[in-house]
Amino acid sequence: MSLPKLASSFARLRHRRRTRQIRAVFLHIPKTAGQSVRRVLAPHRFILSNTKQAWLGWESSYTHERWATHGYSRIIREELGEDVWDRAFTFSFVRNPWARAVSAWKYLDRPGDLAFGLTFEEFLSLVQTLRPRYAPNDRARNKFSWHVAPQAPQLLDANSRSLMDFVGRTENLDADFAEACRRLGIPGRDLPRVNTTNHGSYQMYYDDHSRRTVAELYQQDIETFGYTFG
Repeated sequence: MSLPKLASSFARLRHRRRTRQIRAVFLHIPKTAGQSVRRVLAPHRFILSNTKQAWLGWESSYTHERWATHGYSRIIREELGEDVWDRAFTFSFVRNPWARAVSAWKYLDRPGDLAFGLTFEEFLSLVQTLRPRYAPNDRARNKFSWHVAPQAPQLLDANSRSLMDFVGRTENLDADFAEACRRLGIPGRDLPRVNTTNHGSYQMYYDDHSRRTVAELYQQDIETFGYTFG
């Protein structure tokens, strides 16, 4: 057997062994305190919490193409198998779309990241016109798309029904994470601050036009999770 085939065989074996351990799955939606949650969950081997980077491969074009086409929870369910997914406690966190848009803009514009130098209005215009969401071998586009994609399609099936057992709110992070820990049967812990961005109240970045733009871009999030501006 060639070395690449042997490596592939070992990778499949590791996945099968890991799958047998899984009793819970956390899906990290960008800019919803997911890095903080994952850091607390990491020691618990029965929780699959690093789903995109470790399980699917962050740099994989195949991963990005499937995600852009089908959504996050659907491809993880497919990878694990419905029997594993159905027996697991599946959970995620979401965030007010107006607040999340500001956070994504600040995060992606950091030195050493995409550093695109756009105003907030220009950033929202780029989100509006980003077609296609996935492009082969275009890491910057795919990273941008991943961070600004609507949240609801990542957590719903093809019939717009939730695939998650629990969806917490970043706005109620401490209480909702405590509830997730209770359902997981692990001790609750204060969440560390990881990958935060420095900005004031998100409302200060909006005028009437940008507020409507986000409402149009993230209409499904707003309707699914009941968010309002303010």
